[in-house]
Amino acid sequence: MKKALLLVLIAVFAITGSIAAMDFDVLSTFAGSDTPAGTCYVNVMDNVDLLVGKTIYAPGSKSEELGLALNLGVRTSVPVLEQVDIYFENSKSSITGSVFKTNTLVLAKNWMFPLTDKVQIGIAAELARVDLQGGKSITIGKSIAPAIGATVSLF
Repeated sequence: MKKALLLVLIAVFAITGSIAAMDFDVLSTFAGSDTPAGTCYVNVMDNVDLLVGKTIYAPGSKSEELGLALNLGVRTSVPVLEQVDIYFENSKSSITGSVFKTNTLVLAKNWMFPLTDKVQIGIAAELARVDLQGGKSITIGKSIAPAIGATVSLF
């Protein structure tokens, strides 16, 4: 996992062309099981941010293993909804011995309000979820949860 995160950061540096200064946003919801535990947004172009989120699922019983979900996508502006997150949810049923599978395509929106110049609070909602594993289902309005965000400045 550390190697994958390092590769993503190197790719972002290569795309932006500068490592002198970097600002990125982070967001975490208080929803629990279905939403990413942490999501990072890195600006790559005007009105387009790279989105990377991850969640570790704790087992419900001693016989189950930890699971892992990695979300990859973009935050961009679309008509009517303005700025939304569009990402693929990739998951592993266990930390070791399984491969990532792309399960769903998600459309989400965050309504954030400034608390300070670097910290925001608000609401995160999953507007639509499309099953890509043969279930052929679309879930509308799956979840809504309180969220907290921050702007992180490196260098």
